[in-house]
Amino acid sequence: MEKEDFLRLLPKLVVEDNEVKRAILTALSGIMATKYDIERVIEHSDNRFERMLNERMNNLNANFSRIENIINTEFKTLDGKIESLSEGQDIIKEQIKEKKMVSKKE
Repeated sequence: MEKEDFLRLLPKLVVEDNEVKRAILTALSGIMATKYDIERVIEHSDNRFERMLNERMNNLNANFSRIENIINTEFKTLDGKIESLSEGQDIIKEQIKEKKMVSKKE
């Protein structure tokens, strides 16, 4: 049988003859990935991507928590300073009132 005849006959044999299919698959199994191999690669890639995504999200959450803590600390500091200024303002107002009262009596 000539090569050209064989190549014309081969597609028909592959479709109609399971023994030919198995022989071709066996011959190609050492050099081509099977459907199972491809599924495993995809599954591995999906798992790796999911782990990387989870790790990234955990890092982002940790960063946001650190930023939130810094902001809260700064606000507490600012609140303390504002409270001190308010107390100082109240003291100044009291001193001004006392001086006015003393000035009126004189």
